Amino acid sequence: MTFGDIALLLKSDRPRRLAACLFALSALPALSAPALAQRGVDDPAASRQPHVAQMLPENTPIAFFLTTQAADWQALEQFELFAKIAAFTGGGVSPLNLPILLPGIDYARDVQPWIGEQVAIAVLPDTTPRSIAVSDIAATTLTVVPVANQQALPPFLERLETARADEVPEKSTYEGVALWVWPTRTESYDDYYDDDCYEADCADDDYEQPAPLPEPTTDPPAVGAAKAVSPPTPQRLPVPGEFEEGDYIYRIPGLAVAILDNYLVFAQEPAALKTLIDYQQLAKPSLADSALFLRSQYTDSEGAIARFYANLSETVKFNLDGGLSGFNSPLPGLPTPFPGLPELIPQLTLPLEARSLTASALQGVTIDSLIYLQAEGIRLQGRLYGNDLVRSVATPELPEADSALSFVPAPAYSLNSGRDLAGLWRQIAASLALSEPTREFLQQARNTVSTFLGLDLDTELLGWMDKEIVLFFVPNAGGGSFRPEFNLETGIAIQTSDRATAQKALDALDTFVGSSDVVGRTLSVTTTNINDIPAVSWQIPAYFGPTQPLSVLAHSWISEDTVVFTSGTRAMAQLLNVPDFQSIERSSTFIETTGSLPHPNNGYSYLNAGSTLSLIYSLLSSWLAVPPNDPFFQTVKSFLGTIRSFGSTTSSTRDYWQLDSLMNLAPVQAGQPLAAPMAEPVTVEPVIVEPAVEPTAE
Repeated sequence: MTFGDIALLLKSDRPRRLAACLFALSALPALSAPALAQRGVDDPAASRQPHVAQMLPENTPIAFFLTTQAADWQALEQFELFAKIAAFTGGGVSPLNLPILLPGIDYARDVQPWIGEQVAIAVLPDTTPRSIAVSDIAATTLTVVPVANQQALPPFLERLETARADEVPEKSTYEGVALWVWPTRTESYDDYYDDDCYEADCADDDYEQPAPLPEPTTDPPAVGAAKAVSPPTPQRLPVPGEFEEGDYIYRIPGLAVAILDNYLVFAQEPAALKTLIDYQQLAKPSLADSALFLRSQYTDSEGAIARFYANLSETVKFNLDGGLSGFNSPLPGLPTPFPGLPELIPQLTLPLEARSLTASALQGVTIDSLIYLQAEGIRLQGRLYGNDLVRSVATPELPEADSALSFVPAPAYSLNSGRDLAGLWRQIAASLALSEPTREFLQQARNTVSTFLGLDLDTELLGWMDKEIVLFFVPNAGGGSFRPEFNLETGIAIQTSDRATAQKALDALDTFVGSSDVVGRTLSVTTTNINDIPAVSWQIPAYFGPTQPLSVLAHSWISEDTVVFTSGTRAMAQLLNVPDFQSIERSSTFIETTGSLPHPNNGYSYLNAGSTLSLIYSLLSSWLAVPPNDPFFQTVKSFLGTIRSFGSTTSSTRDYWQLDSLMNLAPVQAGQPLAAPMAEPVTVEPVIVEPAVEPTAE
């Protein structure tokens, strides 16, 4: 198929909207991809189609895939959050329901009949190592949109043609493939600013011109009449034309389009399309054939919403220069570029030799991730695959794994758990010892600990932390230790196999703190009993009046091998209240959030959205004086209240490191539809094949 009958869109009735239309068209393929491409079961286009990755080079550095299947997006509405969004917007859950399409383009009418199952947004390989500015990376990016129904494509192309009547594309042919190109161009704000109007829409039919000012008069006012007030001299806002030329130039990205093997391919510059065409002409292996791309088996996952893939040995070949080259201030009175703005983007420049060595070292190292639905909510799974130089080790199965969670109260706001802090420190210390500057810093830290505490940093202060550890934040019904209205306490539980060394470190810390001053107030260390369990409290004198000293930290041995630190004795009393204590391990929300995550793992990150949002709401109401019945506040709460929790964990096999995260969402309650019902019930069962994990000895 050639471009003899192709038409591309971009219509601008007013200069102000020209830039917006150009930008929107460049984003059209990406934005139209995840829309509801509903087709009947008898339609041949509905059968399984080749993966869109077959159009990309085998060594593609970065690729992002989005589904266009109706069932995949409709399945989101089984959760109350997305059902509310659908009801609020008046349409299904899809990025295409946002008002982003160009004038004259209707997705259901013009795009849905022909679009394929999945679209890809990819960055092409850097064949000739060079420097690429951060703002120019889009020039190497293209969007591949499969055409599943060629007969339905012409109406879309005709509408594209009529939408940009003021600019004719440059037509050419490259290797037998027709290209249509709208070159990148620049325009000045003077194009739509004039001396009498500084609003872009001032020439529109619906723009109300201000009433003319009365003509000044020199006649004296009549006797007895009120003194006339001279009309104010109109003050026209400055317009860009009054400033230095070149300060207010904006860049309109170009657009290049080609039809290549039943795919519409979009890019900002034709060079990206020509590179892809060259690759196709040579019949080289595609990304769909790459063992690196296929090894995760994510390609065969049914019901997946999105997938991200990156080949690190190819991405490091890009030499990204910091700064925003070509950026010009769009606002009058501001210099160009903004002072200091380029410093916000770090310099990523590396010599060519260093990039080549890094690329070789990372050969075969990839990142692969998938977003899909499960019964509890939305799941993200990401993997980092190593090579012979960057090799993972299988997560061991430990008998004490996650045992520290038993000391975390059930209503915890959040927690982060892990293990073997001593081993982590040994790795950090070994890395710091490799270079002279960091070696000096490491030695200084060791000397400081030895001087003030009389301990060895490696073996006595940190060496005993060799088992489970968990940091947590919990509410306190009686108010926080530091501010009663701030209902938040914090704690950390550390397990050890060497209690004697741990006690030595605690004694040294208590002795040091007992002789210290904090903001002019002497700290004291006292031993107390909390619910008949011994504890140590670090205290400072009360701030106001003759009240009890304020406990700022407490620690206690909560079991034979576990010491707990909390933000004061009030928080410790909550943990040591044995008869009423309930562990988070028995919390239904925690179990539902973490139950489907892989095990063994390296610990959990967990956030109870309900209790955390309640804390935030109370702070907003008290600190910002937001009325609890404020309509906007209530609307926001109704949406956020459907999010139950977040949970994530990391694990590894001998082939890869893995991250698993889950956003736990409330399901739609039966009998209370919040959106139009789905056409068909959808069951999403992604096929995620886990390699066997062989437990290793501790």
